[in-house]
Amino acid sequence: MKKRWTILLCLSAVMAACSAKSNPSLRTPDMEKAADYAEDVRLHAIEKQHPPEAKGSAPAKSVKPSGTADPEKEEESKSEKGKQEKERQEIEKREKEKREIEKQEKEKQEKEKLEKEKKAQETAQKQAAEKAKAEQEKAEAERVAQEKAAAEKAAADKAAAEQAAQAAPPPAPPAPEAGLDFAKLAPSTQMSFEELTGDSGIDEDPDQAPPAGTYTLEVDTGNNVMIAFAQDGSIARLMRCTTGKSGTRTPHGEYRIGRERKRFGYFDEFDCYAQYWTQVVDGIFIHSLLYNERDASSLIRSSYRNIGRASSHGCIRLTVPDARWVYQNIAKGTTINIIAKEKDEALRAGLALPPIGK
Repeated sequence: MKKRWTILLCLSAVMAACSAKSNPSLRTPDMEKAADYAEDVRLHAIEKQHPPEAKGSAPAKSVKPSGTADPEKEEESKSEKGKQEKERQEIEKREKEKREIEKQEKEKQEKEKLEKEKKAQETAQKQAAEKAKAEQEKAEAERVAQEKAAAEKAAADKAAAEQAAQAAPPPAPPAPEAGLDFAKLAPSTQMSFEELTGDSGIDEDPDQAPPAGTYTLEVDTGNNVMIAFAQDGSIARLMRCTTGKSGTRTPHGEYRIGRERKRFGYFDEFDCYAQYWTQVVDGIFIHSLLYNERDASSLIRSSYRNIGRASSHGCIRLTVPDARWVYQNIAKGTTINIIAKEKDEALRAGLALPPIGK
């Protein structure tokens, strides 16, 4: 209670002092005394609350008004909070980096897994393709081997057949003998020069020729003789001929009469004509004597003189009657054998033709 009165008294004195100070005309001796008393009371109260420090004691800490924050503590608190915040951020940063590393590692593992699966798939596809290719190559090799074996077998069979044919050739037609009836078998030997070299000049087509196989022709380039054999092997006709000279020999071998025929044909290469063309093979023909024009009266006489000799460019020349007989009787597909036999003077003599102009 006493403390309260003291405070009230001090406040009254202070108020009075302030009023006198702000307005000196209001100041009175009593007011000055009251102000002095109030000052003494205030100082006494302060000393009482804060007695003088003993000699040698530590200086008293400054007393801060109640309710006022300590700046140092606030600074320390802020510093601590900043430090904690920084640590928290560092922790979050490390956690984030860790999560990022884990994410990258996981993505890397996934990528490696996918790459591994892709590589395994590619390897499997490659192996499958290689296997398919190997099987295809194997099948192709087997096919080629089979074809080769078949071709070799066919070639061997053909060679064996040819060898067998050569080993056992068909019976050859009987060779002409000196006692042959040349007047019957070689009617051209009984004809005149004009009959052997001329013709009516009519462009007649041959009558229906006998079928292939009715006759077989043989050309003997050794004696320059053509022989027509009947189916039974007997001689149907004997004909003296001209065959190819050296450098353009008539090709030997077995052939089938071709389809090409000409009644009165022209040789572009030699600028001459011949009658009754019958194809043997390619450009080799059986035909008549030669002419300068498409007229039997323009005979090239040397072609007649060379009958019985090797002087042609490969074709087989006959007298007109013999060439006409072949043209009309030897069908397409008829077999013709061209060979060379030993000289037979009796045969050659029996087929002698009349001289020019006789």
